[in-house]
Amino acid sequence: MGSRCRRCVTIENSYSRILRIIDANYNRTGEALRVAEEYARFVLDSRTWAGCLKNLRHRLFAVVDGLGVLASLPAHRDTAGDVGTKLSAESERERARIRDVLAANLKRAAEGLRVLEEYVKTLDPGAASAFEQMRYDLYTAEKGIAARFAPNERLAAARLYVLVTTGLCRGRNPEEVAADAIRGGADVIQLRENQMLDGDFLALARKLREVCSARGALFVVNDRLHVAQLVDADGAHVGQEDLPGAHARKLLGPDRILGVSAHSTEQARAAIEAGAS
Repeated sequence: MGSRCRRCVTIENSYSRILRIIDANYNRTGEALRVAEEYARFVLDSRTWAGCLKNLRHRLFAVVDGLGVLASLPAHRDTAGDVGTKLSAESERERARIRDVLAANLKRAAEGLRVLEEYVKTLDPGAASAFEQMRYDLYTAEKGIAARFAPNERLAAARLYVLVTTGLCRGRNPEEVAADAIRGGADVIQLRENQMLDGDFLALARKLREVCSARGALFVVNDRLHVAQLVDADGAHVGQEDLPGAHARKLLGPDRILGVSAHSTEQARAAIEAGAS
């Protein structure tokens, strides 16, 4: 009888510890996904990736709720007695760039999902599989978001660069035209609207930015560097009569694509020296 009771206590203690692990990693993963979601929403201005990360947060809640332990998790929490609360690495306190915040939290979310997947196998294999799928979906999102960076490297591999102008869309929605161009093999879409008012141009640029982001294509804005910055375009293109290449490069920063129109070998050389991609 005593042996049986000791066995019951051991099982009860193990269950409590598993719930502590679930609680810690449920909170850790949810927090990390929310930080990444805010980056996608406010830095990338991407409805696609913000929505994807938000969906992952809601799925996280649904799976944990489906285990039937959500309400009891706080009762198993022991913040004061948790030895891990005082353990931290120096790198956790440092973020050199805002992009580092995103990278750290995507990694944190993936690690949390893996912990949930492994320990929940002891309670519900089906829920563990759900966490595994979420982890794979997070990797896909991470890859898609990463595609927004290093545009100059991606430009080197581009084969087809398509200019989109409303007047040449033959009455079709320019978003549909851009999407069809990408489906047909376009690697880069450039929005070119010389006569459009800034407000209308900005609204259209935001829409095309979303189209390109969702399909893995680069997005470049013609002439209007301020709009390129506002929509976080992959780059901008200027003509010989526009802002000089060196000034455009300074405004765009080192990572974005800079295109410069050239009508002679001399102009091409000068553009490259000024920082053209």
